[in-house]
Order: sequence, then C-alpha cells, then structure tokens
Amino acid sequence: MGTILSLQDYHLWAHRVSQDWWLHIVQHTCNDKQWLDGFFMTQATFWDLLQQLQPHLEWQDAGMCLALPTDTWLALVMLKLAMLISLQCLGHLFSVEENITASIDAFLGM
Repeated sequence: MGTILSLQDYHLWAHRVSQDWWLHIVQHTCNDKQWLDGFFMTQATFWDLLQQLQPHLEWQDAGMCLALPTDTWLALVMLKLAMLISLQCLGHLFSVEENITASIDAFLGM
C-alpha cells in the first residue's frame, strides 16, 4: 500500500494535454527578455517574421488531422533552433503529437 501511495506524486502525465503554454502563457504573459531567452528574438520580431513567412508556411488540413496554426508551427521551429530540446519535450510544451515534432526535424534537415 505504501508503494501505491508514493506513486501519487507522479500524476503529471495523467492530465489532459492543452496548448495553454503557447497560447496563453508565452503569448500573453512573457516579456521581451523571456522571449529573447527562449526564442532568441522579441515577440514583435516573431510576429513580424510570421507575417512575412505565413503565405509560405500555411498548410492545408490533411485527412483526419487538422493543420497546425502557422504561429504554432513557427514557434515550434524557432524553439527547436534556439534550444537543445528533445522532440518529446517540444511536443509536450506545445501539446502536439510526435509525428508533428518529427516533421520539424525533417523540415530543418536534422
């Protein structure tokens, strides 16, 4: 019984996934220093880059899964380039499946 109770500390993976980290925390509460630390650019630079690249990055929905929003795709790519981060961690931060994060490595030629 003591072993079962000690496992209660490890409940993180039991939570439903969401994109709260990207959609709400990063976009609305991070300041420019935090953006620079994480993405090596300010939030204004990110949105300017997105505006310039969006016509070239927009994907169409394919089959059963919906395409990622372009800002999420760009954020995934920029964070992967800016940090030494595993695909699993990247997928967890953005709540996307492993095949999406693997496609980022393929896109970057990694």
